Amino acid sequence: MWSIVGFLLAMATVATVFDSLWGKYIWIDHSNYPGGPLRYYAASQTSCLSFLGITGGTMSNILTGSSCAHISLIGYSSGRGINVSNTTVDSCINAT
Repeated sequence: MWSIVGFLLAMATVATVFDSLWGKYIWIDHSNYPGGPLRYYAASQTSCLSFLGITGGTMSNILTGSSCAHISLIGYSSGRGINVSNTTVDSCINAT
């Protein structure tokens, strides 16, 4: 369980760091790009920073959704696993 939490924390950190660094490049470092920041955004969408930011966010979203689905299935299975309260299941459903 803790390895999943650690991986989720790592992917969320990767997404935050690379997206904020890409935003810094767009709005601060390359604000004088020909065509402005939006042109730089369009030109740099295939950059490594963009890819890592989007991938980290997507992986953390997929992992969160699958973890909530797994907890829900364990909670609703009869006779095995742990008992999960309806509040936990509802919060997982509302988070996705």
